[in-house]
Amino acid sequence: MNHERLTEIESRVRETLQEVMLRCFKEGRKDGEWTAEIKRGLTALGRCFGYKVRGAYPDRVDHFEDGWVWDLAWVEVQNGTRADLADGNMMEVPLALESEWNTSLENEILWDFQKPLIGRIGLRVMIFQAASSDKASRCFDRLTQEVRQYSATQAGDRYLIACWLFGAGGQRLEFRELECPDVST
Repeated sequence: MNHERLTEIESRVRETLQEVMLRCFKEGRKDGEWTAEIKRGLTALGRCFGYKVRGAYPDRVDHFEDGWVWDLAWVEVQNGTRADLADGNMMEVPLALESEWNTSLENEILWDFQKPLIGRIGLRVMIFQAASSDKASRCFDRLTQEVRQYSATQAGDRYLIACWLFGAGGQRLEFRELECPDVST
């Protein structure tokens, strides 16, 4: 996938996450509902880009399947008829999403983050929540460290990491982008 297309996807994903999270907050939604709304928004966006979406049923943006590799993934399949069937040739995975609303870094957030870490994916997206900017910073730093220490990290690997801050400082979504430099030096 070319760099310009990936940058456009990343920008649109940021916009979608921002819109969904603010709407869910204003409507008083619970964590599980946030996940469904994020999946709904990113399913619609992925289909706008022309991708099949794994984790969502074909022709629907309001019903999701469990048990594929990630919470949600955009896939390009050649000679396939349906996104929920492995009847074509997998060409690429432009996006994979993981979300974790439990605030435990070591037991939950890192566990889910490691799922997209191991895949060959255009843009790896992780969203989690924290009660303070300090806790969010520690999570961002730990996830960045995980990428840098993973032996299969390659130059150009891209991550969009988002944290919903819900503490005394107000509710907002913070992002960290990570594009890996040449790791061979």
